[in-house]
Amino acid sequence: MEQKHTLLRKYVGIKFLILFSLLACKNNVKTIDSNTEADNNYPIYGIWHKLTQNNQGDYIIHTPCDAENTTILLKENEKSITVNYGIETQIYVYTSITQKKDFIEFEGVKSFDKVSENIKLNLQENIGTWYLPNDFKIITSKQTDNYKAVKEECNSDSITVQDQINEYKKLGFSLLEKYLHDINGDNKKDAFLLFKQEKSQNNLLCILINENGSFNIWKQSKKIISNIDFSSCPAEGFSNIAFKNNFFTVEESICDGWMFIDNYITFKYDKSVEEIYLHKHGLVYTDRRNPNKELPERIYTKEQFGDITFKQFDNKNTIWVK
Repeated sequence: MEQKHTLLRKYVGIKFLILFSLLACKNNVKTIDSNTEADNNYPIYGIWHKLTQNNQGDYIIHTPCDAENTTILLKENEKSITVNYGIETQIYVYTSITQKKDFIEFEGVKSFDKVSENIKLNLQENIGTWYLPNDFKIITSKQTDNYKAVKEECNSDSITVQDQINEYKKLGFSLLEKYLHDINGDNKKDAFLLFKQEKSQNNLLCILINENGSFNIWKQSKKIISNIDFSSCPAEGFSNIAFKNNFFTVEESICDGWMFIDNYITFKYDKSVEEIYLHKHGLVYTDRRNPNKELPERIYTKEQFGDITFKQFDNKNTIWVK
C-alpha cells in the first residue's frame, strides 16, 4: 500500500513539473505594461537617434545640412511613437506592446486615425533596429556618447542635380532616368530622378524642386513605380514619364496572367496647397494569346480613389482596380 502511495506522489509531482514548464514557456511571450521594460532592464522609452555608417563601416550620428538627425521618440504615458525624419514628422499611436526575447512589437498602431502595420523594434546590446511602415528600417541607439557626432556644414554654393545624384549613389542607388520639368509653375525647371536600389528591385522616384538654382529634395517614394522581376514576365518594365503643365504621367508595363497591361499613372500638382495628388489611373489591356483582340480600357479618377497624395500612393495597393 505504501508503495502505491509513493508511486502516486511521484506521478503527481511529474505532472506538476510538466505543467510548470509549459506555463514558463508560455510566459516567454509577454505584454509590457506601463511599469515594465524590456529584458535586461533595457530602457525602451525615450529618444532613439539614427545611426549612419561612414565609409569605414563605423556607426556615427550624422546630422545633414539644414536638417536634424532622424530621431524616434517613444512616450510611455501617451503610448505614442514620434518619428522625426529631420524634414518631416510622423506620429503613431499604439494600444499595447508585446515582447519575444529581444524583439518588441507595437500592436494596434494607428496614424491619422487609420490602422497601420505593426511597428517592430529589435534590440541588440545598445542598438535598436526599428521596422516602420512603408518599408522604413532605421538603426538607432540611445547611448549617444558611444558614437561620433558628425554635422554636415552648409555652404553658400548651390546644390546641383549632379550633387544630389552623387549623394544617392553613396546610399547605394544608381540613376536610371533624369527629367527636367517645371512642375510648380514658377518658371524654373525642377528635376525628376528615377533610381534603382543596387541590392534590391526597389525603384525610387525623387522630385527635386529648383529654388533659385539649388535643387532640394521635395518628394520621394519607392511606391510609385512597380518593382520589376523580369523572370516572371519579360514585357514588364518602366517606360517613361510624360509631362504637361502641372501634370506628369508614369508609364510602365505590367503583366497579369495572359494579359499585358500598359499602366498610366497621372499625378497633378495642386498649387493652392503645394501638394501632388493622384489625378487619374488608366490601364490598357492586350491579350498575349490574341494581340489583335480589342479590349476595353479602364480609366479611374478621384471619384473612385478619393484624395491620394504622392507619398500615400502604393502601386501594390490599387484597390479601385476591380
